Amino acid sequence: AAQEVVEEEKAFLRKSLGNGLLAEEEERLIKLRMTSEANAKRLDAQFKQELEQVINRARAEGEAEAKKNFEKGNALCATPFGVDIVGITEGIALLGALVGGLAAKSRRDEVQKLNEQLRTINVTLRKQARSGIVYAPDMNYAPPL
Repeated sequence: AAQEVVEEEKAFLRKSLGNGLLAEEEERLIKLRMTSEANAKRLDAQFKQELEQVINRARAEGEAEAKKNFEKGNALCATPFGVDIVGITEGIALLGALVGGLAAKSRRDEVQKLNEQLRTINVTLRKQARSGIVYAPDMNYAPPL
C-alpha cells in the first residue's frame, strides 16, 4: 500500500525532470516517510485493538461479578463496583431541593419586605399629591380635584 502511494506522489525534483543525487535523495526520503507513516498507522491500529480488548475484558469481568453478587442476594440491585448510585443520586437531589427551598423562602421574604416599603412610599406620595405639595412642578402626582 505504501509503494502505491509513493508512485502516485512523485518527488518534486522528478516532476520537474531533475536528475542526480538530490532527486534520488528526495525520493529516498519520501519512501522513508511513507513507510514510517504506514508503520505508525499499523502500530496505532494494533494499540487501539489491544485497548478495546482490555476494556471489553474488564467490562465482562465487572458484569460477571455484579451478576454473581446479585444472584447471591448481597445487593438490592446490580451496582458497578459496589457503589449505590441510586442512593447517592437521591441524596444529592434531596440536598439540592433543600437548598433551593431555603433560597426561595429568603427571596420571598425579601420581595414581601420590598413590597411593603413600596406600598408605604406610594401611600405617602398620594397623600402629598392630594394635599397639594409638589416637589417637581412639571409632574402631576394626581389629577386635580
